[in-house]
Amino acid sequence: MKILNKKLILALVVLMTAANSCKKADLESEFLSKFEPEVALSNVAGMKAALAGLGLNARQEFFGDMAPIVTESIFSDVAVDGTTDKSTQAQDMDTRVTPDAELNNPDFNRIGFYWIEGFKGVRYANTIINNINKVTFKNDAEKNSILGSALFYRAYYYYRLVHQFGDVPLVLEELTAPKLDYYSTKRDVILKKMKADLLFAETWVLDGVDRGEVTKGAVSHLLTKVNLALGDFDDAITSANNVINGGKYALMKSRFGSTAADATKNVIWDLHRMDNKAIAANKETLFLAIDRETLAGATANGSQVMRNCVPAWHFANLRTPSGLNPAIVDGVTVEIPLTLMYGRGIGRYRGTPYSTKYIWTDNTD
Repeated sequence: MKILNKKLILALVVLMTAANSCKKADLESEFLSKFEPEVALSNVAGMKAALAGLGLNARQEFFGDMAPIVTESIFSDVAVDGTTDKSTQAQDMDTRVTPDAELNNPDFNRIGFYWIEGFKGVRYANTIINNINKVTFKNDAEKNSILGSALFYRAYYYYRLVHQFGDVPLVLEELTAPKLDYYSTKRDVILKKMKADLLFAETWVLDGVDRGEVTKGAVSHLLTKVNLALGDFDDAITSANNVINGGKYALMKSRFGSTAADATKNVIWDLHRMDNKAIAANKETLFLAIDRETLAGATANGSQVMRNCVPAWHFANLRTPSGLNPAIVDGVTVEIPLTLMYGRGIGRYRGTPYSTKYIWTDNTD
């Protein structure tokens, strides 16, 4: 009887295994969707969506806690890391900035962001550039404005890469397979190629486009920076004049925007209001990284300029001359409502004496 039961159990196991087995064809992957540039970038809408993705990629540099632009500033002559409650930040460069260090971490630094996202931006731009002839455009102007915008983004990222890392690989083709044989190209060679691309873009990219899109003013301004980097100073004057005297842009000299009626403020205050950045009245705007509360991820990744750059004056041990804590958000009873006026900070970015004092020698400026 025991032998019979064992045979019965074995038979049931075999039947169950057979019932749950699958054919070889069942193991073959069947993608519900996948990105294929030749399909996604086959029309104008797809091209504009890809350009919007490049805009989103550029936006990342300026938003979030310990935004990468803070690292960019700390490694220049305008700021140092002001963190005092941890030793992991980019303060002791010999130990914190090494090839195997944490190079893309808000609690350390964001150097790695510029390498990773820089070449991502180049790759995204190349995908648009290399697929431009697969789209039917209504005319050459439409085609070349999109191509010029993609060339602008590629030049934008290479301008940053060569000034942060020197000679880097020059990639001008869309990558469709893994590539291991990268070699660096001389910085000046890269800049000369970017200059040629920007001269083309300057001809075709328009002003008066939707906010957040590439403008002719942005192209001319980046071209000016590339000209300066190459030592082409006369060309830099020409491209800068295209912005300054082009009729579309101007320094703001009169009050404007949401706080224009507040007589206690001035035009500089107006320029730095968040809700004045993207309005048509702001004639200084060349290139916008759009930030809206309704954007996906805006709550976690929106602008945190105050947190990054303002001192931590909300601490209880900070007192005014009369002994009060100035950080209480109460504009009526508190003596100096710094948090109310300027925001709550943790002081990751601390301006150097050079940038906050020494260069300001003209009392009329």
